[in-house]
Amino acid sequence: MQPFGITKPKMQIEIAEPSTDESQTPDLFQNNQTMKVHTMSTIKIMYINNDGGGFADILTIAANLSVADFFAERVPHGQPADYLIRVNRQPVTSTTILQDGDRVSITPTKIEGALL
Repeated sequence: MQPFGITKPKMQIEIAEPSTDESQTPDLFQNNQTMKVHTMSTIKIMYINNDGGGFADILTIAANLSVADFFAERVPHGQPADYLIRVNRQPVTSTTILQDGDRVSITPTKIEGALL
């Protein structure tokens, strides 16, 4: 017996891939309706920002994200040629896809104001 006359909703939840077809979106307010929940795959990486950012951070990012896309998100003002970008301590190409547990470091190669 439910307290205060509350009844359990009759709704099923099923995990579905994202769809661009709006006609397939169910009306969530009808009784006995199946609700589709769209999920986005994510991974966790360790990001070491050597551009004065301090400590390393554990980030949750979208799965299948390339190193170039990650760099563009994290360093929007920078050019990749001005940075040493490594994944798991190894230099990588811009098309490398980040994997769960990767350690990404972005270190500037040009430091303004430095005397040589």
